[in-house]
This record gives sequence, structure tokens and C-alpha cells, in this order.
Amino acid sequence: MLYEILQSSDLGICVLDNELKVVVWDDWLAEATGLEADLVLGQRIDRLYPQLSGSRFLVMVRAALQKDVAGVLSQRVYNHLLPLYKNRTATQVGGPL
Repeated sequence: MLYEILQSSDLGICVLDNELKVVVWDDWLAEATGLEADLVLGQRIDRLYPQLSGSRFLVMVRAALQKDVAGVLSQRVYNHLLPLYKNRTATQVGGPL
């Protein structure tokens, strides 16, 4: 049932385990990234997106997973963490979300 709830949302939902491996990658993210869940699940997020390596994003994710510390990343400061598009053809005609 949780799977159906996640898939029915109009949000991109990604869940990482303690090793930064993707355990949930919903249909919204599959559409926005062009990466299907079966290719992403079990992969480390920093291997899928090397630009995240050493980023504040990963520092905050690790703090949340290992030390139970919450954090906030501002879109105004970090702009686009991942290359997400409304649809894959938007990569050719428009900017990222």
C-alpha cells in the first residue's frame, strides 16, 4: 500500500539507505530524470550523480542518516541539485525544474 501511495503522489520521491543506495525511486523521478527505477535501485546516489560527490547535499544526507540531524537546502542557494525536467523532451527546449 505504501508503494501505491508513493507512486500516486505528484512529487519526486527518492529514499536512500545508510550506504546512500537508492531504495525508492518513484515514477515521477523516473519521468523527470529519464532513469527508470530498475536501473537506479541499489545504486549509490553519488555514483548516479557524480556532481553530488563532496556536496553539501551529501553532507546533510549523511548527517541525517548517521546522526539523526535534520537540515534544509535552499533552492535559492543550491538551485538544481539534480537534472530534473518536466519531461525528457524539455531537456532540449527548456531549463531544468
